[in-house]
Amino acid sequence: MKKLNKILLWSVLFIMVLSISVGYATLTDILDIQGTTEVHPQNGVFITTINTSNNSNIKINSFINTTINSTTDIKNGQVTVNVTVYNNSDIVYGYNVMKYVVGSDTYDNENIEITTPMQKKHTDWMVQPKGYLTFPVTFNFKKGAPTSNSILNSVVQFEFLPFNEIPDNVEESTVSDAMDRFEEILNTPEDYDQLIDYMNNPPGWDRNSSYISNVKDANDTDKQAIEDMFSGNLHTIINGEQHNVKIMIKRENVSNAYSGDEMTIYMTTNPLTSRGKAVVYRCVFVNDNGTWKRDGVMVEGTATICDYTFGSSWGTGSFNTNTWKAS
Repeated sequence: MKKLNKILLWSVLFIMVLSISVGYATLTDILDIQGTTEVHPQNGVFITTINTSNNSNIKINSFINTTINSTTDIKNGQVTVNVTVYNNSDIVYGYNVMKYVVGSDTYDNENIEITTPMQKKHTDWMVQPKGYLTFPVTFNFKKGAPTSNSILNSVVQFEFLPFNEIPDNVEESTVSDAMDRFEEILNTPEDYDQLIDYMNNPPGWDRNSSYISNVKDANDTDKQAIEDMFSGNLHTIINGEQHNVKIMIKRENVSNAYSGDEMTIYMTTNPLTSRGKAVVYRCVFVNDNGTWKRDGVMVEGTATICDYTFGSSWGTGSFNTNTWKAS
């Protein structure tokens, strides 16, 4: 009898632990395509469920944080799913933008668009602390686009930020991605060594070892190096529109606090095709005991549009960092 009681006791305890584990899982897990769960505690806002209403025309391959990897076939018409996110923080978050990068591995059919009714920095799309938000996501052909290929493989991020940190414009969202990637480059030894190697060994006459850029008329080696290092972060589709970031990375002593061991990145989404001024964002990075960090925040300013080779204000295609002024 005692043995039976012990068995019953352990059974009850096992069920209690299992119940607690499953309850915790609903707040922290990622659901894979087989419907099983793995515990992945996440900070901020992250997806908990995607309701496809048993629609066989969409397959959710995976999701993590607020990024969805899916395969959708809209041969029978548009497909809509409902996405639920959870705010695992103590502050209010809000919707910022939807982002993806065009490419064979990330978004392979530009005739299909993904839309959501959510609006940037709108109170209707806030996520309260420890609260949930559900929003629809629709896949459909772009108006007037050919419909011969109805399949889209996509990796799309729905970006949520602390509500009071959401930038006021799309351009700032775009360049912030490039800035984040630059910080990764500086703190990844192989990427950093590659960057310094390009700066120290200029292949052409059109630049010197103090900077590297992807603007018009920059050396093709420089352009390709930047494209490779930034891994698609310079060409982002935000809310259905493509935004291309032109950057200039310079070794220069801006803060005068770290003996010249500094890197400055200048970024703009301006096409640089007309003379005048361009909005250019600048951020200074300093090497503090072997770790590169931001010396302050990204600052919006303006710089004169110019010719890259000679720096003439009568030309276009680039911008003059020496004329940069904070707004």
